[in-house]
Amino acid sequence: MLGNVLIVGGSASIAPEVVSAFGANARGLTVTYRQPPPAPAAGIAVLACDLEDSESIRAAAQCCCDLDVVVLLAGAITGVALAEASDAEIDRLTAVNLSGPARLIRDLMPRLSKGARILLVSSIAGERGSFDSVYAATKGGMIALAKSLATWRGSDFTTVVVAPGLIEQSAMLNGMAPHRIEHHRSTTPAGELLNRVDLARILVDLAQPHWRHANGAVIRVNGGAYV
Repeated sequence: MLGNVLIVGGSASIAPEVVSAFGANARGLTVTYRQPPPAPAAGIAVLACDLEDSESIRAAAQCCCDLDVVVLLAGAITGVALAEASDAEIDRLTAVNLSGPARLIRDLMPRLSKGARILLVSSIAGERGSFDSVYAATKGGMIALAKSLATWRGSDFTTVVVAPGLIEQSAMLNGMAPHRIEHHRSTTPAGELLNRVDLARILVDLAQPHWRHANGAVIRVNGGAYV
């Protein structure tokens, strides 16, 4: 049984299965949402946390204590090429995918238990690149953030990145043209895309104490599309 878990990004399309999986394996579970948060489910506490708002981040962090696992699911994507990206879109992706998580981790550091686990959900795009250059850059920055924390704070807590490819039933997939979805499926050597239930199971597995040895690792769960 895991200890106290914080999941950041309860509104994400991949969140329901992750919340359910950790709810069955954690002593205490808190889930953040952009305002307003929903009514709490049994055994789950909810917090408002907007990663574009530093005051909201600070307030959410102050409500937490003795965290054993932090899972960052929140993310944003524009789906446009850099030449077409507006200033507002670039600022939003940077805030939600990189600077917001960095601020939140900074504010949570005094509230982490010794040996806590931070799991950052990045993307295959963070290493391989993407048509959406800003999305790829922010997800790549998340990987660099994790490796830096692993190197300089590894004696205090463990930081691991999960870098999935396209996920079935995700908002990203649902927004794609059918031929692009088929392209992703056909170019994945495993012959199938990651599903949300398996991603949730992977994250719960990585929260177990023996995965502390993966400090700083990027766990690629893309079926061999990028190795």
